[in-house]
Amino acid sequence: MKFNQLDSALESFNKDYVDINPSEMTEMLEIYNKVIFEVFTILKKDNKCCKIDFPIGRGSSFEDLKVVEPDEFDVLIPLKITETNWFIEECRKDPCFVRITDVHGLDDDTIPLNCKDGKYLSATSVLSSFQGGIQRFVNKYDGDYKLNVSTKGPAITQLQRKSFSDGERYCAMSLPIEAKKILKITKAIKLNLRPTPMDTVPSYIYKTAMTH
Repeated sequence: MKFNQLDSALESFNKDYVDINPSEMTEMLEIYNKVIFEVFTILKKDNKCCKIDFPIGRGSSFEDLKVVEPDEFDVLIPLKITETNWFIEECRKDPCFVRITDVHGLDDDTIPLNCKDGKYLSATSVLSSFQGGIQRFVNKYDGDYKLNVSTKGPAITQLQRKSFSDGERYCAMSLPIEAKKILKITKAIKLNLRPTPMDTVPSYIYKTAMTH
């Protein structure tokens, strides 16, 4: 009997505080697709930014793990760099990060000078260049939506994070339905019942724990 009551309580919480209306998610995805295409079109012409390929959707909105509101869509912006001019240098202190280092004596003129930090491709400078490019896009935007540049986002680091890989995304999308439900309820509790001790751990840590 107690198990039935718990299941009922979890289902009720899931319905009231976790699940996103499918029609709302569909509508927001349509808006996202329109805006991200326009952003890409502008950024690839911006000579203050690195050359890029089309942004790749990553994170909870693309893994059926988004909760509460369809209000955030994470993307990776692939940089087009000459492989012969750069190599990956593992970070000794943290295997989750790498440095992208230039090959001595070779210069990659596809990378703007403002994105380099000595011999390294600077994650901080690359991020700053894209933030500037997006701000310039927003300043000139006269489309259907009201756009603002968010001051929130990923941590600024001199290193490149080895995450959001295809393997990580596959693992997240392959979670059993019940495991996804538990993870989404956990994320919703963090959002709706703040402050809680759970706030000390970022949501992606819970996802990583569920996928390993």
